[in-house]
Amino acid sequence: MPGNPLRHGNRLLQRVALAAIALAAAVVIAAEAASADVSPEQRKELASLKSDVNKVPAMLRRKEFDAADAALDAAETKLQEIATAAGVATDDRSLLGVAALIGRQREALARLQQKAGNAGGGISFSRDVAPIVADACLGCHGAENPRANLRLDTFVGWKRGGRSGPLLVVGNADNSLLLRALRATDAERRMPKGGDPLSEE
Repeated sequence: MPGNPLRHGNRLLQRVALAAIALAAAVVIAAEAASADVSPEQRKELASLKSDVNKVPAMLRRKEFDAADAALDAAETKLQEIATAAGVATDDRSLLGVAALIGRQREALARLQQKAGNAGGGISFSRDVAPIVADACLGCHGAENPRANLRLDTFVGWKRGGRSGPLLVVGNADNSLLLRALRATDAERRMPKGGDPLSEE
């Protein structure tokens, strides 16, 4: 006479449950191993970075789109630096929370900029100035070759300036090093170096 089918079913259920527990444990261990490359110091940097990105919605409410764009650029740069230092990709599980937060804020910024653009509006750094900087300045002042220690590919670089000092004088554009370099009549001192002067437009 065959054994009790109920008892046989319980054994099968127990085996399936044990297999599921073993699989779950393997997934947890693999996840911990994958995020183990991010050091405690880098986790603190990620927390600080998340805090910085969480300030962007306030900038958006105040319609400080350029500041929000610059803050997100700086956050993306810092996230990439952390990922490189940790030896992981920016889509690594340990970085996904911050990367997703940056992505959501980028989307919100794009929506608001589009709305503002449709309503008319003034000059936008990301829409009007950044393309000119990319074409005329980043060859000499980008990440690969920051001549005179001046990087114009990050917000931090704009703020810090280069060997000659800060680029901008808040509230006094005519005294800003940037405008003096762009408007210089001497071709040796005028930027972009060796290029045609930028138009007044």
